[in-house]
Amino acid sequence: MDFRLARQFAVNGRVKIDVNLDLFDLFNRTNVKDVNTVWGGIDINTPPAAQFGFGTPRDVFNPLQTQIGVKLRF
Repeated sequence: MDFRLARQFAVNGRVKIDVNLDLFDLFNRTNVKDVNTVWGGIDINTPPAAQFGFGTPRDVFNPLQTQIGVKLRF
């Protein structure tokens, strides 16, 4: 879940400042990107064994990240 908090402030008649706060992966959950789909060993003569990690995550997305932005409009 991503979250954005934004606010606009008026400096004078024409100038405005936009302030943004973005939070990516708000709850900091493990999001799996890639799963190991290889069953068995490297050698074809070796019988398949589950201890090689079939079905386990190989890669995950980034954890919680924060981004702050300020924009000046005139």
